[in-house]
Amino acid sequence: MRYQFEYKLTEEDYLDFNVFRLHKSKNNPTGISWIGLMILLLLSMVMISQGNYRLLWLSLGLLILWVLIKVVTSRRYGRFSIKKQIQSIAEDGKLPFGKDNIVSFHEDFVFEIADGNESKTIYENLEKVAVGENAIYIYMNAIQAFILPFSIFETEVQRNEFLTFIKQKAQTHGG
Repeated sequence: MRYQFEYKLTEEDYLDFNVFRLHKSKNNPTGISWIGLMILLLLSMVMISQGNYRLLWLSLGLLILWVLIKVVTSRRYGRFSIKKQIQSIAEDGKLPFGKDNIVSFHEDFVFEIADGNESKTIYENLEKVAVGENAIYIYMNAIQAFILPFSIFETEVQRNEFLTFIKQKAQTHGG
């Protein structure tokens, strides 16, 4: 075994992961859609062909305002929405993550015990390794990852050594 971490995962850690995943996703619903841009382009062409430049400028101004509002509020609203979903699940008595975790990284696999449930994942099944503001995320698929908060590392040097190790394992084994 190369590394072993025993730690408690909090709702805040899980929330941070979901916000990170939302904003790094290629399918980010808070982004500007290509369909919307195509509709705007078509409407602009129609307005220009009809000589209605005043309406064109008004439409462009409203679009810029909408984009600015969306960019400014998307991160805050997305976090709020995800937090409400987590709280709703927690009220039902089942959290979507294990609070008490032991994760050990061996030469060929990762072994996890989360709230008494055991799982073994070979490095070939890892999709990617990402670093967020407060944690390392080791993805098994698009929505599931090992969440390793920075607080489990004693030093930044230890964290960087682990990152080198896990990135090398994931890359070597196809993740």
